[in-house]
Amino acid sequence: MKKGWSADEKYKVTTNSGKKLLLRISNIKEKERKHKEFQHLSNMDPKIRASTPLAFGSCLKEELTYIIYTWIDGEDADIALNNYSKEKRYKMGYTAGQSLCKINSIPVLDEYEPWDKRYNKKIDNKLKMYESCGANKFL
Repeated sequence: MKKGWSADEKYKVTTNSGKKLLLRISNIKEKERKHKEFQHLSNMDPKIRASTPLAFGSCLKEELTYIIYTWIDGEDADIALNNYSKEKRYKMGYTAGQSLCKINSIPVLDEYEPWDKRYNKKIDNKLKMYESCGANKFL
């Protein structure tokens, strides 16, 4: 799976019993942050339709860290939303907004840097990557 801003490797896994899971693999340097993420997401309201973290650990002689989540079947919103009426898209957006309100109501652990600083660092990093890739020379 290549979507998203994360550097994580993402895989849809099917167990021998046919159960579908999401496997996210990160560099071991991310282990502490990923463990906090696992703990934080484990506290989420089960009524929210989102992947639930099931397992956290490291592998390949402590070179990688991973989180295994439940899998939720669905469609890529970029494509699927075009197939729905304006009213249906509004209802879906409203429902998603309600879920985001619930997610954002979960208290954040004190050791996390404020969201705006984390987000701005992420954007700054993406801009540096863009500027160094050479694609902007065509603009």
